[in-house]
Amino acid sequence: MDILQHAGSRFAALLLTLSSLMSGCSDRSAKPLRVGVNPWPGCECVTLADDLGFYGKLDLPVEIVRFAALGDSWRAFQLQQVDAVVGTGVEILTAHASSGRRPIAIRVLDASEGADVIFGSSAVSSLKDLRGKRVALEPGTLNGYLLSAALTRAGLTWGDIKTIPMAQVDVACALQSGTVDAVVTYPPFSADCSRVEGAKPLFSSRSIPGEIVDILAVDAPLLETDRPRLERLLAGITQAQEYIATHREDAYRRMAVASRMSLEDFRCGYEEGLQIISASEQEKYLGDSGSLSAILARLHDSLRQQRLLEGNLPEENLFAFLQDARVASLR
Repeated sequence: MDILQHAGSRFAALLLTLSSLMSGCSDRSAKPLRVGVNPWPGCECVTLADDLGFYGKLDLPVEIVRFAALGDSWRAFQLQQVDAVVGTGVEILTAHASSGRRPIAIRVLDASEGADVIFGSSAVSSLKDLRGKRVALEPGTLNGYLLSAALTRAGLTWGDIKTIPMAQVDVACALQSGTVDAVVTYPPFSADCSRVEGAKPLFSSRSIPGEIVDILAVDAPLLETDRPRLERLLAGITQAQEYIATHREDAYRRMAVASRMSLEDFRCGYEEGLQIISASEQEKYLGDSGSLSAILARLHDSLRQQRLLEGNLPEENLFAFLQDARVASLR
């Protein structure tokens, strides 16, 4: 009798353990995947997929969390307030160096080909005129990398200019008022800068093609524990990109409203400043011999030169190539 009771107790304990494990998996699946986005036309495909219900059709609860600036979204990521976040290699590198999180790029969304831009005031006719001038930029972002490339092109150094830390929402007013002589910016904020009287573009990402890419990143542990949901997230993004290609006007209208841009400003930023990276192109960036590795290495060197980063490039992988979940099999 004691043996039977003992066996029964062990069986009951096993059932309880299995039930707890299953409950944990269920809770994780039911909990929305929180995705942080900032104002940028290239990341609106992430929000469009939610707007059109693509994530829901893939049985993936998603919560889109909007932030006013790129830096804000990455601070939220470091504080574990979002699970995935859109940004650049600069944020991946600085997050690895300054926080306990280990961001891994799982999708390249776009390459900037003119969208990131430096505007000069009427008193600045060329890059060489920046010597001794005040230049506004958002600290700890890709603004510094673009400015570094521009200074090199002009034969200048960081010591030749005076940098003014500034939030993107303030750069157009600062340029208008003469508080600064030049600004480093990107859509939607660059649209207002372009309307400042006398302002002119001095340099843009079009001059360094392939160097500036925007990525979707997650913390490394999430990649290990929740890969199927991440694959469905990527599938939803792919569907949104396909919808943009086939229903351009409706997609632009939706994304312009979401990003609080005029339709014309959004269209200009999306079509003239970005190269959208499709699902079929991901391996050339994220594969074993992909170009993202070299891009991150160059960004790391630039950040060290600006004294914004210390130490060596992290030895662990900073990106992972995930296949989209097969959309047809999940419908």
